Amino acid sequence: MGLGTVETLSKKDYSGVGSLYTDFESDLGADAIIGNFEFELLAGRQTDIPAEGDHYFQMIGTDDVVPNFFVGLVELKASLTGQTYAPVPTTVPEELYFNCFMYSDAGPHGLGIIDFYVDENNNGTYEEAGDVAFRVPVDYNLATWDGWIQVSHPMSEIQNNGTPITQEQLGKIVNIRLLLISDLNSQPNPPLQVGFGIDYMIFTNGEPLEL
Repeated sequence: MGLGTVETLSKKDYSGVGSLYTDFESDLGADAIIGNFEFELLAGRQTDIPAEGDHYFQMIGTDDVVPNFFVGLVELKASLTGQTYAPVPTTVPEELYFNCFMYSDAGPHGLGIIDFYVDENNNGTYEEAGDVAFRVPVDYNLATWDGWIQVSHPMSEIQNNGTPITQEQLGKIVNIRLLLISDLNSQPNPPLQVGFGIDYMIFTNGEPLEL
């Protein structure tokens, strides 16, 4: 796992360094499924503080009625790349890195989670019954940083109930899910806003994305 602070001074071209999943520069359309749970979830592309390019994706939840845990999610289908499965430069788990930029305003009550869904039944879509999810082994505590950070993980660390992802499964990642959670145990009453931003999701071969 790698983390690093990102200060956005100007646009940088990362093309040619890996296999891009999305940079959020184009409208996501039907390739993004937004799930709203207990909070009033605001989710979509924004332009005010991108880490790269002109757009990033933001998830914000607010509610002052009941205590909450699951705020909402977005499922980003691999079809947004123009392919059925996520384009990856290698299927060797120890060599393949997932990278992105994540934004937090250091609000003390939010968590961000990244999941990878694998098409186990080979029908080209994710189905809850029969397919399997692998999780990045870190729940990002949004209180621990302010601004953009780089997130980089070797895919050999991605697990499902303690079982690492395989080479075959790496070739069948059918979507990536971003989940926003409110830390119920730390929230005041009424609860405060939680949220995060994400930008430039890319797979690299052999090493993390270099800034």
